[in-house]
Amino acid sequence: MLTPLYQLFMSGKTAQFIPNAARQQCFPAAPIDCLPNEILIQIFHSFDLPRDPDDVPEYQLTNAILVSGICRRWRELAVQTGSLWTTIPFAFQKPRARPGHAGDENHHGLSRADAFLNIARLCVQRSRDRGLNIIVGDIRHLLVKPFMAATDLILSAFSRWEVLEINGWACREVQIRHVLSEFLNSCRTNPSQSLRLHSLRLFCSGADMAPLKDILLAVLDIAPIRSLVLGSFKPTILPAHVIQSLTHLTLEHCNYEWNITPMDIDTVLRHCTQLQSLKIDRVGIRNDFLS
Repeated sequence: MLTPLYQLFMSGKTAQFIPNAARQQCFPAAPIDCLPNEILIQIFHSFDLPRDPDDVPEYQLTNAILVSGICRRWRELAVQTGSLWTTIPFAFQKPRARPGHAGDENHHGLSRADAFLNIARLCVQRSRDRGLNIIVGDIRHLLVKPFMAATDLILSAFSRWEVLEINGWACREVQIRHVLSEFLNSCRTNPSQSLRLHSLRLFCSGADMAPLKDILLAVLDIAPIRSLVLGSFKPTILPAHVIQSLTHLTLEHCNYEWNITPMDIDTVLRHCTQLQSLKIDRVGIRNDFLS
């Protein structure tokens, strides 16, 4: 299928001017304009455009944002396609000062925090009722007020979360705790809302693991998690009923300081009655090392 598509794109390079009804010279329709919407949507999902690191938002831009600025048809198609808006990259990189610009503003005058909130709001609205992927990246430099506003925004659709990924190496422990605790509060105050969260990916530093243990277990207890990726967590903290429901389990970055024994791994695996995939990466086991 790639070859016909390639030929379709390249054929536009040899297009000649053609006269319209008024005998004026004009370009013919670009070959890509002849593609049906279904194929265009597949292309929107699969391609990446080069990104200027100085553009706002500096964090990841979704393909939907990029393609919706090309032409009217693409914009209308992108806005109407909820699946293009399901990933919310919750990240905020430290601003880089540029000559003649304030450190927290882009060349359009928007603060980076405001730009992030605008995009997150678009994702929540335009994804409609589809499940959401919440990707919490580098938010260490996000101030308290915009952080709280961003958290409130994504929590407004907490029941639609399907994937939650938190890179604790790029967050503060208090930020991770706030996101998880507010998710729990939303679940408990809205018991009629059925949860979709089936995938949790959480990394943290060794110093942050202990304070997060209880809240992590509470999330695992309330949400129907089937895929679990843990970094810097000792696997023995997982209750048997949680392990039994998992279909995918990944353990990463557990150094010797966790004092993990072969018996610990054996205990976890014995409870994995539905497991379809297991990954153990950079896990220190007493006098050995699993990778």
